[in-house]
Amino acid sequence: MTEAVATGGMGLSSVAGPAFRALSFIALTMGALALFGGAALADTLDVDPNAPAWVHGVANAVLYLHIGGGGLGLVSGAAALTFRKGERL
Repeated sequence: MTEAVATGGMGLSSVAGPAFRALSFIALTMGALALFGGAALADTLDVDPNAPAWVHGVANAVLYLHIGGGGLGLVSGAAALTFRKGERL
């Protein structure tokens, strides 16, 4: 018998305790970061070496914001897999 049938279609997050859900969230987040995360190296930016310093600064800021957004997406995706919609975190 599948889990969805056994729990009336509610899924694991509706029958598991809060501690289990919290540990699942941490495990999913750490696994995703370990699998997909990496060091943010700013040495591959396509900025002319003779460009002004502010151009290099803006390019670095865009790069780190982009990487941070990806990390935030991984964490929010792990939370979406772990917690039910409308549930208090």
